[in-house]
Amino acid sequence: MSFAANIWDISLALAIIAGNFLVDAFFLVPLPRLSPGAIAIGRHRCYYALLIFLWAAAAAICALWHFENRDWGLLLLAAPMSWRFLLGMAVAGALLLLLGFQHVHTLRRARNDPTQPVSFGSPVLDAMVPRSRGENHLFALVAVAAGICEELLFRGFLMTTIAS
Repeated sequence: MSFAANIWDISLALAIIAGNFLVDAFFLVPLPRLSPGAIAIGRHRCYYALLIFLWAAAAAICALWHFENRDWGLLLLAAPMSWRFLLGMAVAGALLLLLGFQHVHTLRRARNDPTQPVSFGSPVLDAMVPRSRGENHLFALVAVAAGICEELLFRGFLMTTIAS
């Protein structure tokens, strides 16, 4: 189950790689250099740029696959339905449940000052940390989009294109 990459595949792969660098260069890296009053606007722009880039790239890959009439299993989107897969999903679900309980109990015991933002030791990461409830919701959308789209972009499309 393979395919020969054509000019559209190579062009899209290069566009995804270039887009990733452009989003970082124009939205993520400048965040720490913004003034304190402009950093919230910069964070919102960064979150929106990430969401637009990830979903646009994922949509472009899906459109390419649809118009080329390719097997979706090549993008590793077809889940095997063997007993091993189902057992693995059950174990993963149990681990996620346990991690959720641990997270809740850890938050209950935390004695952090809520007025002080969390520091990761990197100016870029510290500037990207959400500071309000609205930013938390937007950041959660970015996290979900990253989990879904980056699997499709990097593990599915780019690895398949490079392997072909």
